[in-house]
Amino acid sequence: MINARWFLGSGVKHSLWIFAGALVTNSKVEILERLSVVFPAAEAVIHENWQVAGLKGTGSNGLFCFRLFVPQMYTWRRGSDQKPKRGGPLYRIGLPGFLAVGHTAVGLGVGP
Repeated sequence: MINARWFLGSGVKHSLWIFAGALVTNSKVEILERLSVVFPAAEAVIHENWQVAGLKGTGSNGLFCFRLFVPQMYTWRRGSDQKPKRGGPLYRIGLPGFLAVGHTAVGLGVGP
């Protein structure tokens, strides 16, 4: 079960699925593992806290989940060498490369 709050989710108001980080902790709140998770956007509660002039249309806001069950097939350890199970060559470039592609599009969209 995930109980979490993320202060910024890029484009969450336009998304069907959310990709986020999660920490696995014990009862002493010691971090045992860092995970990436994917879950349906409808499972999150959007906290409209991002009112940045000129960027409101990005649909970015904070979000939180309470007692969210994420099946193991939608989780993986951060930094692992786990290979993608689907999606084609694009998903083999790794997280930094994958995020760079999406962030580049924002820069091109707001540029002159």
